[in-house]
Amino acid sequence: MAAGSSMWVGSVYLYIKSDEVSLPRKYTDQKALIYEALRSAISESTGGCRDSIEILKIHSSDQQLILYLKFCGLEPCQIFLKDYKERKLQMQIQNKLENCFSVAQLPIFTELKIDTGEMDSLLEKEEQCLKYISQMKPTIQKDDEFAEIDERLKSLKLVPPSALDSDLSSQNSSQCSLPLSLHSNRNSHIEGSTFYFQGEEFVDRPLTSTHIQHFAKSVGRNWKLVGRSLGKTCRALNDTAIENLAYEFDREGRYEQAYQLLRLFKDSEGKKATVQRLVQALEENGLNSIAFDLLSLNENGLE
Repeated sequence: MAAGSSMWVGSVYLYIKSDEVSLPRKYTDQKALIYEALRSAISESTGGCRDSIEILKIHSSDQQLILYLKFCGLEPCQIFLKDYKERKLQMQIQNKLENCFSVAQLPIFTELKIDTGEMDSLLEKEEQCLKYISQMKPTIQKDDEFAEIDERLKSLKLVPPSALDSDLSSQNSSQCSLPLSLHSNRNSHIEGSTFYFQGEEFVDRPLTSTHIQHFAKSVGRNWKLVGRSLGKTCRALNDTAIENLAYEFDREGRYEQAYQLLRLFKDSEGKKATVQRLVQALEENGLNSIAFDLLSLNENGLE
């Protein structure tokens, strides 16, 4: 293991292909959603090394998505290679994309490459792989849209107490250091209520029409599963009610069924119908990419 691993930087290309769907076409239509699904898969597979492994760019070929990954640190790269070799990473990506596209199965094929060629045949030789990855230093900046998505998520995290304590001499500067989510909920019944999701802390708030619309657009055929999870703590969402929604709005399609599900949840629970409860229901059904997308919604202008 090389000395000075904290300064270790490298990059690699991750090719992803599916014979079932055109990933490049899906990516064109749902860039932000697919980026977050892939970002989440890499982070979860590698033990939460989100800030140490970045997706700088996603290129599209005729049949493949090509992720240009940057590693900041030797250990995250070692974990990545191990999970890739054991196919843990591939399974995470497959699961995330299945949830993203609302399909039961989506087999994928992957390849790791550097500028000089493929790396899959070298995975048993870790030191050699690390050497090649380290030699390929990142030469481009992160995609602006990806950086914006990351910032939206970070803006929802709480400022650490130590950061606030060190700045108590100026109330105004403390106010400015708070995320938007804390300011906008100052008069809410859930003031100060927070929850953790994927190791990050978020401020809870009541669901809005924007949340409901985004959920309805994204959840697809999994809306019933989420409804049953919500129904564990909401009497209005019993199995009969969910099946009635499915029948009543069958002609309108899944968007309307999912929309009416959350409308019923909100109408019956009032202010207790919160983002946290929806995120927990999504997480319970493996729909983390949708949950992250909901959490990243800016609160300005939400009802």
